[in-house]
Amino acid sequence: LNLVAQTEVDTAELARTINQDPAITAAVLRVANSALMGPLSLPVITVRDAISRLGTLEVSRVAGAVAARALFNPRTKAELQLFAERFTALH
Repeated sequence: LNLVAQTEVDTAELARTINQDPAITAAVLRVANSALMGPLSLPVITVRDAISRLGTLEVSRVAGAVAARALFNPRTKAELQLFAERFTALH
C-alpha cells in the first residue's frame, strides 16, 4: 500500500511486492481477469500484466480490501496476537 501511495510507482517493484503475498496476488489476478474488465481476449497471468490492465489505483483498492479482510478474520487476528506476544517476549 505504501508503494501505490507514491506519485511515481515502479511497476516491476510493485509486481515483486505483490507477488510476495499470495492472497493479494490471487485477488489482483482475479479482478484483472473478471468480466468487469470487459471481454478481453487474452487472460492475464502475471501480476505485472494485471497492474497494466487495472492501473495502480485499482491495484491499491484490491490490496487494501485484502488487507482489511485479513484484519477482521479471527484466525488472522489470533496469529497476529501470538506474533506480537512472542515478539514482545524476545525484547
